Amino acid sequence: MDKIKVLYIEDDAGQRKQFAEQMAARSFKVISAASGAAALRSFKKTRADVVLCDLNMPKMNGLEVLKRIKQIDKDVPVIILTAHGSVDIAVKALKDGAYDFVLKPPEINKISSTLHKAIEKIQLQTQLEQSKKDLERYSQKLEKRVEERTGRLEYANRQLIALNEVSNKFSSIYSEKELLKEAPKLLCKSLDFDRATLFLDKKGRLALYSLCMAKDSEELIRNFLDRIKSKKFKMPPHFMASIEQNKTIFIPDLNADPRWPKDEPGQVIRTKAVVVSPIKAEKKSIGVIVGNMQYHDRDMDDKDIARFEMFANMVGFALDNIRSYRTLETKVLERTKELRYANLQLRREAKESEKKTNSLAKANIDLLTAQEELKKKHAEMAKLLKNLSESEEKFRQLTENIDEAFWMADLSIRKTIYVSPAYEQIYGRPAKSLYRNSWDWLEAIHPDDRTRVSKNINKHRDRENEQEYRIVRPDKSVRWISSRVFPIRNSKGEIYRICGVSTDITDRKLAREALERERNFVSAILDTAGALVVVLDLKGRIIRFNRACEETTGYSFEQVAGKHVWDLFLIPTEVLRVRATFDKLIGGDFPNRTENYWLTKEGEQRLIDWSNTALVDKDGKIEFVIGIGIDITERKQTEEKLKLYREIFINSHDAIAIYDPQGLFLEINPAHKKLLEYTEKEMQNKTPAILVGDESFQKIATELEKKGSFRGELVSYSKSGRPIDIELAAFTIYNDQSEVHRRVGFARDITERKQAEKTLKETQTQLVQSEKMASLGMLVAGIAHEINTPIGAVSSMHDTLKRAVRKLKETLEAQFPQELQENPGLSKPLRVIEDANRVIDHGSERVITIVRRLRSFARL
Repeated sequence: MDKIKVLYIEDDAGQRKQFAEQMAARSFKVISAASGAAALRSFKKTRADVVLCDLNMPKMNGLEVLKRIKQIDKDVPVIILTAHGSVDIAVKALKDGAYDFVLKPPEINKISSTLHKAIEKIQLQTQLEQSKKDLERYSQKLEKRVEERTGRLEYANRQLIALNEVSNKFSSIYSEKELLKEAPKLLCKSLDFDRATLFLDKKGRLALYSLCMAKDSEELIRNFLDRIKSKKFKMPPHFMASIEQNKTIFIPDLNADPRWPKDEPGQVIRTKAVVVSPIKAEKKSIGVIVGNMQYHDRDMDDKDIARFEMFANMVGFALDNIRSYRTLETKVLERTKELRYANLQLRREAKESEKKTNSLAKANIDLLTAQEELKKKHAEMAKLLKNLSESEEKFRQLTENIDEAFWMADLSIRKTIYVSPAYEQIYGRPAKSLYRNSWDWLEAIHPDDRTRVSKNINKHRDRENEQEYRIVRPDKSVRWISSRVFPIRNSKGEIYRICGVSTDITDRKLAREALERERNFVSAILDTAGALVVVLDLKGRIIRFNRACEETTGYSFEQVAGKHVWDLFLIPTEVLRVRATFDKLIGGDFPNRTENYWLTKEGEQRLIDWSNTALVDKDGKIEFVIGIGIDITERKQTEEKLKLYREIFINSHDAIAIYDPQGLFLEINPAHKKLLEYTEKEMQNKTPAILVGDESFQKIATELEKKGSFRGELVSYSKSGRPIDIELAAFTIYNDQSEVHRRVGFARDITERKQAEKTLKETQTQLVQSEKMASLGMLVAGIAHEINTPIGAVSSMHDTLKRAVRKLKETLEAQFPQELQENPGLSKPLRVIEDANRVIDHGSERVITIVRRLRSFARL
């Protein structure tokens, strides 16, 4: 793991050096800076993982450095250091973006833990942002997948409609040249191809006949035509191969195909994938049509190739129709010429007869009259024959050139009298089998459908009957058929013939089933997805309201359909903002995100997080607005509670710890680290036994097992060994299965309270002692008073006695000096009296001193 880079900004060189050495010893890479300006230069050059900055520095203080670093990198954590902090400065620093505010000198263990926490917080924030982005990308992918599926269905539907329009357009063209000229334009316009060219086979060589390059510039078209006309032009061999092999050829990458001609080696061809299909007339290939989707964002897929091949076949069918019509027209003209020639011969014969016999004039006139009548009759007959022939030809042309199988049966002879060629193409069975057995087509019906079809025909024999069923072709392929059978009545109203028309609807059936599956798939997603999905028209009216919306609001779709979303669900204060967002969406500003409240049927407010987008038609015009929302009411409330609990956990003055069921530490709050001096890493895989001892830990664990909680006072020891009196409250958190999930402990430092209680107890003891001493003082004062009175009298009388003895001695020394010296009877008693006086003086002084002390003690 790379070392954490710390940018340390301190104007004191000694502190910088000491801190760098201490942090280096703990595997940090420290980049030191002596000033704010130097730090900014260093930070711009080499980004640090975390910044430690002194608050009070000359020129640029810590708060200014904080602001400038946040302007460079708003995510880097910055920790402010100061020896003279205040609450106001700390609050300002934190508001400006500081991660923490630490007093100097920083304790290495604490600052190391703070740095790791800061890095962890940044990493967690990064992971959270990434998770939000992943969730948003997933939501967008889900929306995109729904949009893509819807788009593909709409695109396929448009292509089917386009093919039908092409068929109608071909039916209105009666010129082969016009058809071949218009074919590329119809391919580009109807099937959404960007380029189309049509080449005709002229004696084994292909020549450009028509093209459509509507999205290309005139210059590009001129260059293409000049290149085609150039003698150096090499026709891609794939075109002739398509004719010879009678199949569609798809070239996905012209550069990767070695057969595709290049003007020079290494040439890069910018043309995207090309598809080539033969054009057949009267079952013979007469040329090829080439398609390209140059300007599409997506690549050409199998569906595009299938539609292209179908278009080429439709061109061939249209050519066959035109040629059949032309053949019929030629036959009519030849028949008209024959009739005119016969009429002319009759006139010539009549004139010759008139010349040969003048005598028979009257007869000739009668003959001419009869002849005129005959001519009229003949003309009427010719016209009738012509009309009949034209009707028959038109009927045959119609039945033989349509994709539907047509048949007719005569009930009088119980035989099939006509079967169109399409019968063999659809049923895969020869038409002669139906001529032999009118019910042969029933054998082709799938066994699971045959009984139903047969019963239906018998039940509705006298009226038109239409039904769908499956057939099994000789090649074992299964096709869906739509069959309509109807009776034909004569002038008497009797049924004498039965006609039937069968259409191969396999592609339509499969497309319908695919469309239905896709519709069901989308509906299932909308109704089973946990997200709310609402679809609005351009006026904000509800046209789709999924099951999650119904469950959240209490309204059914029938109750809200066609109503404005802001009239039903929005709170009044948010209507203008939501309508502004809606106006942006229909103005082309999509997708976007927003949050707003919805009112339920019960009046409850639910907070919804919306991802909004719009659906556009093929012209890019907005058709609908789609909102996909997630009800985040509980999540928001939970986030607020978690945020509050986290703030309480982090800022609590009590030590808080969270344990697993075995009592191992999982997480501790800052107060815990401060009180017991252990970091969270040091507490990993440890139990509270390291703090309170095994005996106390077992006592707590037993109490928690029995009662689920514990409350009591005990002594804990910090990392440094300092004893701490704590009041511990612990409890158990259970999961949904009533199993122990976590245990939580709250420890309050009651050392000061204990000390206060001890002091109070001592004070109470002292107070009792003082009361005792006060009583003793009063007693002593009384004793002192009682002693002082007689001792005063004794002392006073003793002084009088001493003066009397002194005066007696002076008198004796003055009057009887000789006797006093020579007579021990006089001198010795005087000495005894003097010694007694000294003893009495000393004793009196001691008693007086004791009385003084007693008085002093009493005054205390």
